[in-house]
Amino acid sequence: MRTLHDSELAVAIYPTFTYNALGGGGLAKATQDGDIVHLTFDPATLNIPDVNYRNTTFMGVPMAPPFSIAVQPRKLEGFVDRKTGKAELTFLADFLFTAGPLYKANE
Repeated sequence: MRTLHDSELAVAIYPTFTYNALGGGGLAKATQDGDIVHLTFDPATLNIPDVNYRNTTFMGVPMAPPFSIAVQPRKLEGFVDRKTGKAELTFLADFLFTAGPLYKANE
């Protein structure tokens, strides 16, 4: 899997972020059952670019420069139905927020 420049990121009830995630990705273990392909990604090799002012807008406005969110994947797995094109993935991650020199989340 490769992440693309025209990605979006949705977090809970907040409006969707426009997110240029180009350069991320990872390899999955795939098993097939008929038209269904089950995917399991190794979190240790999965790269998700940080969310920051260089690559993210929120409601059309770039994220403020001191803010950054590091994404540390914990789980990415699901399936793709080759017949219909439907894909359903579960993604769990730790999101570590930083506000310049003022605040840094603990890992």
